[in-house]
Amino acid sequence: PATGETFTATVTAATHQPPPRRVESRLVDGNIAYVTLPSMAPELADQVLTAVAGLRAQTELRGVALDLRGNGGGTLEAAGTLLGALTHGKTIGYWCDVRGKCTPNRTDDSVKLLNVPVVVLTDRRCASACEVFSSAVKDLKLGTLVGTRTAGAVSGPAWAYQLDNGTSLLLPKYHQLAANKQVVDTIGVAPDHYAPVTAADLSAGRDPGLAKAVSLL
Repeated sequence: PATGETFTATVTAATHQPPPRRVESRLVDGNIAYVTLPSMAPELADQVLTAVAGLRAQTELRGVALDLRGNGGGTLEAAGTLLGALTHGKTIGYWCDVRGKCTPNRTDDSVKLLNVPVVVLTDRRCASACEVFSSAVKDLKLGTLVGTRTAGAVSGPAWAYQLDNGTSLLLPKYHQLAANKQVVDTIGVAPDHYAPVTAADLSAGRDPGLAKAVSLL
């Protein structure tokens, strides 16, 4: 990407089934657990905790770098599970109706606490439930955000409304507010440390976000 070289390619249409998205994990810098989470699905949130436990069995962890770059969202349940590994008894956000009545969403306190420092990697593709998690980490001071501002696409849970012609219209019944009751939708969550991945970084195989996470941990 950094060379500016022009090349020609031929594209042929074909049916393609993308592989299932999965959690990937490894140790970096000896004793930091680096875990990628591609979406906020409950089973993947469980896989993150299992992966961290597996890495912890190999060494005494000094921190966790949770990579949410490209995470398009998922369920509030998954976000609550992961936040429950960072703290207990906290409100992580609110669902509010048009009359201003807000229902708090809370951590899953059945999850065992990790009790290690956490850095969360974010980018403009971190959206929806990913932003619920990221904003709660920042508001509740549960860790450090590194990367770029999130997508700003967290309107709230959607319900299907049946129309007379048989089609359905999906509309949010509530709007989402973050833990400190600020609006994240259309705005996003700003990182604590700005570390974008440039074209030159991609060409050279560098990851400034992960490098910054390692330095912080």
